Amino acid sequence: MKTLQSDKKISVIATDAILVSVALILSFIEAIIPLNFVPLPGFRLGLCNIAVTVATFRLSPFHASIVSFVRIIIVFLLFGNPTSLLFSVCGSILVLIALFILRAHCSRLSFVGISLICATMHNFGQFTAALFLIGRAVISYLPFLLFASLIFGTLNGIILNFLPDKIYNFKSRRM
Repeated sequence: MKTLQSDKKISVIATDAILVSVALILSFIEAIIPLNFVPLPGFRLGLCNIAVTVATFRLSPFHASIVSFVRIIIVFLLFGNPTSLLFSVCGSILVLIALFILRAHCSRLSFVGISLICATMHNFGQFTAALFLIGRAVISYLPFLLFASLIFGTLNGIILNFLPDKIYNFKSRRM
């Protein structure tokens, strides 16, 4: 019996490591994709949130937070600065809260809906950090962030819908 528990723990740790690796790869891909069509700074596709969403529904919100924060720390150590760290942490905290609530209470919501909510929450978290650092001047930036949430959240939700059913515990999420 102890062997089964030990094997399950090892499997979960390995899955966490794989999802952190996927999140890091997606972060790197996102960093090299030019978004020249967006004239304002700070817009990202949010591809790494795909790995965090998979962690939430495959494992648990706790493991999603591990994947998210390990990715944030590694990206910060490799490429970041204190400001990017603050923005990432603020956005991720709100996303993780949203994912926790959505996993517990919204079983009929599709991955597109989940990704839209998460993209919006991430942008609100980053907006809050910017409001704290820069001041009220960033308020005019909020409509652009929300528009980006609509586009990029939909894109990530569509990508999540194309992943194999074996990745998720809840097949009813696909729409």
